Amino acid sequence: MGATLISDINNPEYDNIRIQSNGLWDIGGEINFSQSSVYVNGEPTNAYQNNQFHILTLQSTMQRDFQFEMGKSQTDTFFKGDLAELIVFKDNLSTFERKKMESELGTKYAILLPNDIYAGDSDDQGNYTKDISYIGKAVDELQSSGGSKGLTLVNGSFLQDHGDYMMFGHNLETNTLTAQNLSQDVQLRWSRSWYVDMDDVNGNGGNISFQFNYAASGYPNTPIGVHALIYTPDNGGQFEILQTKLILAGNETIFDVNVQDLSDGYYTLGLIFQNDEYVTDITGIGKDAETTGSMAESAGLTVENISFLQDNGDFMLFGHKTPVNQIVTGDLPQSIEARWSRSWFIDFTDQNDNGGEVKLTFNYGNGDLPGTPTGMHALIKRTDESSNFEVIATQLILSGTETQFTINVNDLGDGFYTLGLVKNFAAENSDHVLDFVGIYKIDPYFIPSNHSSGLKIENVSFLYDNWDYLVWGHQTPELTLANDDLPGNINYRWNRDYYINFSDTNDNGGDIVIKFDFISAGFGEPYDAEYFLIKRNTSTDIFSEVVGAVPEVTDRSVNFVMDVSNLDDAYYCIGMNLILEIEDLTGTPAGLPISSTANDLSLWLKPEKLEYQAGGNPISQWTDASDKAFHAIQSNRESQPTFIPDVINGHHALHFDGSNDYLNGPNETITARTVFAVLKVDTDASYLSCLLTEKDSDNNNIRTNVPVSVWRAPQHYADDNDFSYHGFGAVNGYETDHHDCQYHILTQISDSQKEFEYRISQIMHQRYFKGDLSELIVFSNALNKSRRRIIENYLSAKYNIPIAGDRYNGDSDALGNYDIEVSGIGKDYDGDSTQASSGGLLIDNISFLQDDGDYLLYGHQTQFNIISTKDLVPDSGMTRWLREWYVEITDINENSGTIKLTFDYSKAGFYTLPPANVALLGRNDTQSEFEIIPNDVVIDKDRVFFIVQAQDIAGKYITIGLLSSDFMIDFTDSTAYMNAGNEVDIISTSFSVEFWAKRSYSSCTAYNSIIVGQLPVITRFPIMRT
Repeated sequence: MGATLISDINNPEYDNIRIQSNGLWDIGGEINFSQSSVYVNGEPTNAYQNNQFHILTLQSTMQRDFQFEMGKSQTDTFFKGDLAELIVFKDNLSTFERKKMESELGTKYAILLPNDIYAGDSDDQGNYTKDISYIGKAVDELQSSGGSKGLTLVNGSFLQDHGDYMMFGHNLETNTLTAQNLSQDVQLRWSRSWYVDMDDVNGNGGNISFQFNYAASGYPNTPIGVHALIYTPDNGGQFEILQTKLILAGNETIFDVNVQDLSDGYYTLGLIFQNDEYVTDITGIGKDAETTGSMAESAGLTVENISFLQDNGDFMLFGHKTPVNQIVTGDLPQSIEARWSRSWFIDFTDQNDNGGEVKLTFNYGNGDLPGTPTGMHALIKRTDESSNFEVIATQLILSGTETQFTINVNDLGDGFYTLGLVKNFAAENSDHVLDFVGIYKIDPYFIPSNHSSGLKIENVSFLYDNWDYLVWGHQTPELTLANDDLPGNINYRWNRDYYINFSDTNDNGGDIVIKFDFISAGFGEPYDAEYFLIKRNTSTDIFSEVVGAVPEVTDRSVNFVMDVSNLDDAYYCIGMNLILEIEDLTGTPAGLPISSTANDLSLWLKPEKLEYQAGGNPISQWTDASDKAFHAIQSNRESQPTFIPDVINGHHALHFDGSNDYLNGPNETITARTVFAVLKVDTDASYLSCLLTEKDSDNNNIRTNVPVSVWRAPQHYADDNDFSYHGFGAVNGYETDHHDCQYHILTQISDSQKEFEYRISQIMHQRYFKGDLSELIVFSNALNKSRRRIIENYLSAKYNIPIAGDRYNGDSDALGNYDIEVSGIGKDYDGDSTQASSGGLLIDNISFLQDDGDYLLYGHQTQFNIISTKDLVPDSGMTRWLREWYVEITDINENSGTIKLTFDYSKAGFYTLPPANVALLGRNDTQSEFEIIPNDVVIDKDRVFFIVQAQDIAGKYITIGLLSSDFMIDFTDSTAYMNAGNEVDIISTSFSVEFWAKRSYSSCTAYNSIIVGQLPVITRFPIMRT
């Protein structure tokens, strides 16, 4: 009675902890410490049982400062009993801190607490006594989060009532990964688990979050992947999955759960997917209670959900371990040629085995292999790194930057996946993979027709079996005509050839149609020509005619129907012999106007009219390019001059041996007054050897003097049987008769018109010409100085021969060698030349030619014209003629003045009409993009006109641009149509229909078939451009 456990030495009336009576601790009154609360074994009571250890908890109403004495009081009332532990806190503990302390002491001393807040500290539960923490709500506190060395619990909506709590602790100092006590669905878990003791006083439920922090747990290397909150009610029992989460980044995994789905027991972090090596760029798709991640990309592989992610817990996780991706050939079956070196380990979980589709996309650029070739690709898999890959699915890839496979997850499974190359077309095709397309029958696809940059191939009866296919591509971005690598019987071909690759599964053969589409290739309608299907011999690089290929020429394409049994994998092209040479479209030397000059052109022997031969072969005819058809012929083989290919600036010539070689004109007279020749006289030619003479007469001679480096001309001795007697002569534009026995341009003008039957080389007096002749031009009238100068500039540029009076520098290397079909207008002391034509561009003087010495000359460098997008602003929708002209102006007094530019589609080699929206384009150098030169434009049938100031195009490169239009539609397909919808109001307004028509081999339908539907009365007739 009154026995004191603790007392205040200095004040016996205060701070006593003492027994009131047997079995009761004294409470209340100023004398006792415990004026507030007393708990025995966690219960709010002062009663205890004698002779039994118990836990006494006393809380004062305030802080007490005193010197204490233990075991007796100032009145010598001594305590009698056992004391195991005494703990004194300066501050008042909250309810849950007190209960936590009582629970720990109860466990420590094996004292049963009737309402122990934490059962995890018992031997039966595994002594989960480390780092015990809690969340809870009481009258005196709301603890919303608590952490215990890797696990933090955070209240969401659970702590609603006084007495709601969760207390948790663990039993391991060191955390590792373990596979103990796991179900088949979980690969690994943290070895550290937490016992969680909880109470939901009124059963309201509510959310809390489990936050597993890797660094705080002592295991920072926990991999990203599919994680799970796992639970077991029993110490040592098997953990089960409560919730899954796809974790791709960060340093913690958070699960939000409702406490109604929880129970007292053991919780930790489980790892459903774990791969220590394939973790580079690891990512995945998945579905949980909170979110659905439907697409993910990992260094070249993108996985996209289609119908797989149906249930919470469905996921697909993937990563790789290959920093540098390459094409390799290892670990492959014979059916696969190569593969990506980078493979991905893919882990699947399909919670309810519903299956469903996913799309796997291999992107070549993202996979560090932008050059991954077109060909037959495969999705390949292996289950371990020591085995070979196997084919899961295949895809024919003809273009683009990626390969896609759509596949059901039931056909997949955990394993290593990558892209396999079953057939590498780039390796077989020597990189002919531009615009790669094909026709094929590969279940479930059937593609009977396809088109690639001018070549269209259509199935007739070839595609019969699964995996029958034909693919093709090219390597030539800019298309034009070429005359190389051809046999002697074919003059031209497209410079673009196509490698065609076949697969005829059961060797059934069957027909296809090979169509060379001239319009889509930019040429316009096919030329008047003899056509051939040609194939390249890979050993010689020379094309040869494909036997049995019969052309069918339509208004847009040249077609060949072929049985694939008669073809093989090879390079194919179209060859042709043009009936009308492209150069003939201009019609005259230097494009001088037909109105006053071409009708006076008596003879034009040019190298383009020589039939190509091997060097040294005799030539029997040189075809006259004028409309007179005065061909030069030699039927006697012994007297035929010989062919010299590409002898001067890429042009051919004939060599006359000075012994007995000559050519005769027809038995008709030509009228001659002005002669131009491009030739070279051999240094050992004989005295008075003749270039041009009158047949069987010693008159009208153009001949050498002594020495042979001098022509008989007005500047030197000449007599009345010389062509230029009392006339004019020039060499390379200089008024001289001297030359240096090199290639030069000879100009001679007679004092009057001469009429005679011509011969090249004189047989009378053995005055045979000895040397090379490349071009001979004869006019019936005397050309004034401006026209002579224009022709001399034309020949100078064509043959790269320097001249006096050079008015055109566009033929220089610095300016790009624009030396084809140089033409121009000019004015000099004795007259002018006001019209010019060059490859489809006509120029007419309006007010520019004002002073003597004013000239405008221009030329191009594109032998064959097409429609192109080269050097235009990207994505502008604009196209242009590939042919462009360099323009050089000599304006003596800088008066400028206007000229008319005419872009003539026919003379440019096109059979199509211009579009409705065009512009004049120009640039200052060959490297820049073209820009629009603002000008009014007029279109008349196949001609486009611009009126410009001469100075606006001086020193520029010009061409015509074809602008895009919102209202231009190409109905090249006979089944094509346009549905205007509601974009154009044609009900409330009158309107007209304007369209362009070109000749066709099929009949035309009525105009009103262009528009179908209910229309108001058309108040204006359609306009038809023809």
